[in-house]
Formats: sequence, C-alpha cells, structure tokens
Amino acid sequence: MADPQLPVWIECVSKIGPTAIAASVAYVAWRQWRTQQAKLAFDLFEHRLKIYLAVQKLYDAISIHGEVSPEDFNHFIRQLNGAQFLFTFPLRRHVETIQKMAGDAMHARQRSKNSPGHPLLGKLLDEEDQALNYLRDNRRYIERAFRDALDLTKT
Repeated sequence: MADPQLPVWIECVSKIGPTAIAASVAYVAWRQWRTQQAKLAFDLFEHRLKIYLAVQKLYDAISIHGEVSPEDFNHFIRQLNGAQFLFTFPLRRHVETIQKMAGDAMHARQRSKNSPGHPLLGKLLDEEDQALNYLRDNRRYIERAFRDALDLTKT
C-alpha cells in the first residue's frame, strides 16, 4: 500500500503555484497598463505635433508670401480640429489668438482686394499689417510654447 501523504515538494508547489500564477497575471496586467500609457502619450504627441506643424506651415507661408492666403488659412483651420482638448489653457489661448490674427489678416487683405479705391483702404492695410506683425513677432514663442506639450518624457 502506498503512503497517502504527498512528498513535501509537491505540497509546496501546490500551495505556491496559485500565488505564482496570480503574480504572473498581475505583472502582465501591469505591463499592458504601461503599454497603454505609452500609447496614449504617443497618440497625444502625434495630434499635438500635427497642430504644431500646421502653425509652422502657416508661419512659413506668411514669411514667403507676406500675407495669409485663404488656402493657407483653410488648411490651418482644418488642422486645428480638436486642439481645444489637447493643450493647457495658455497654449490653447495662444493657438486661438494665432487663428484670430491670421483670419483678421486674411479678411483685411480680401476686403482691400475687393475694393481697391475704397477710402478706408489704408485702414484695411494697417489692420493686415498689425495682424501679420503680431504673427511674425510671436513665431519665436511657438518653440517654447509647444516644448512641454511635445515632450514625451513628461508622461
């Protein structure tokens, strides 16, 4: 007749086994959570980078052409989709100001083209110059403003 008592090592494995499996499952779950956190950070980075590049492209177009064309402005507006949810309030407000000033410059240019002999032509051109000067002066600020939003190490 065989001894009904199991060897000690089998008893240890049977008691430690479920704990080891639970620890393994917990580790896998933690790694999946970390992977999802990294994916979220990267997705946010991609969306923020798209907006940063749209701002840079608008600034480049202004530098090249000296005006905000309707095509450049429309492209910029399309790229801003969802920007209000991606940034902190100061940066979001700055992007909105860029949008407003670019729109003001474009509209002033369009109005001055549509009525070349209008007595307020000088005022329209001054409005455009003010908006363009604002955009030119604040181009340097863009790098600093987007630096934290595009920093992947701060997740």
